[in-house]
Amino acid sequence: MIMKKLLTLFAAAAALVACNKAQTTEPASTSREVRFTVSNLYTVSTKAAIGNGSQVAVWAGAPINANNVSMTVSMEAAATSGTLAPTVANTLLWAVGQTTAATNFLAVYPYESTRPLVGDTEAEKYIEYSIENTDASVAYANDFLAAAASQAPGTGDTPATVALAFKHPFVKLIYNINNTSDDFVASATISGIRRNGRVMFADATVATTGDAVAADAPVNLTVNGENSFMTIAMPETAAVNPTVKVTMVSGAVYTFTLAAPMALEAGKQYTATIAIAGTHGTEVSDRALAGTFTVTDWANVDAGAMTGGVTSDAGKWWYLEGNIDEVTGTADGNWSKHLPFRCIAATTWVVDFYYAATETDADHGIKIRYAADAADWSEAYGKEVVIDATYVKAEGAGDDYLVEGLSTSGNNMRINAPGKYRIKFYTDTHNFHIYKLD
Repeated sequence: MIMKKLLTLFAAAAALVACNKAQTTEPASTSREVRFTVSNLYTVSTKAAIGNGSQVAVWAGAPINANNVSMTVSMEAAATSGTLAPTVANTLLWAVGQTTAATNFLAVYPYESTRPLVGDTEAEKYIEYSIENTDASVAYANDFLAAAASQAPGTGDTPATVALAFKHPFVKLIYNINNTSDDFVASATISGIRRNGRVMFADATVATTGDAVAADAPVNLTVNGENSFMTIAMPETAAVNPTVKVTMVSGAVYTFTLAAPMALEAGKQYTATIAIAGTHGTEVSDRALAGTFTVTDWANVDAGAMTGGVTSDAGKWWYLEGNIDEVTGTADGNWSKHLPFRCIAATTWVVDFYYAATETDADHGIKIRYAADAADWSEAYGKEVVIDATYVKAEGAGDDYLVEGLSTSGNNMRINAPGKYRIKFYTDTHNFHIYKLD
């Protein structure tokens, strides 16, 4: 009888334990793989397209404590969202028993295995970032994206996913130059911006560090297209006023600043449009300088007018001198006339003219000169040759008429028929093409 009662009690206890197990879910007793969802990887502007197989780097805080783990992008068909999975399986795992404790994550694109996370506490940890004065460094910063999240895995075998929304933590500056002058934009530099910062682990924001680029040591703007330049800078909470210097082929240097300083907000694109008109640079310029600075992406904000001044070396310039006149003028060309070439590329110059003289002696004709101004000729490029107008064609109508071997001295070139002509002169070879305009 006693044994029967004991067996009954054991059976009841076992049933109670089984019932309790059926009604509760135990905390995870093993580690589980961390997975991520991405909501906007293809909607962030100012970056290259990120396709399937691209890699991002992920840092995880306590209790996982993982550094710079490579994750592979897997995009959905709509190419607007997707997932991240470890490049190597089981390299990023929730801690054993972790259910309600949240872990902080930082993800950045593009992946770079050598980028360390430094700092003592998670609130202080950061990635050091520096934009160098090279096109490659600017291009990398232009593509750079960051995302931060905090997530607890929860219970069960299938933990919660970590949702990431990438953003551009820097600032993009674009300067478009509307150049209608006879000069050519050679290069552009910028000062007054900062290129160093810390991408913070806690929220993927940037804490700007270091000094601004000094006015006496400006950095290059990167070519962004014809007469367009860009660069990437760190955000600024205090108002700043970057200085842009545009150098022309003639040696003229134009300096532009904003009418009023302004803050630079992370994830915004700032575009300035600058108008340059008139003749090539002189000490007193007749160029019309104008511009606007607007914020795009995202929200349009009028930043006010741009102001600027010019300093110029005057420099040397190419002229056509001889029995010529302007195309719209009369046929009264004589040797006292001179027309400046218009620079349309770094080594390509153009001038349209009316050729008046029909004399064939060496004292008449045309000559290409190189001088600071019309009263200070320094060198002459020419060759004693008579150009047969019957073989000169319209631009694009066939073979160009090419005169080679121009020297630094010599007699004039002559055309054997009056008329309207165009010369394209190439300063790298001292050769030119001549075309008929009528």
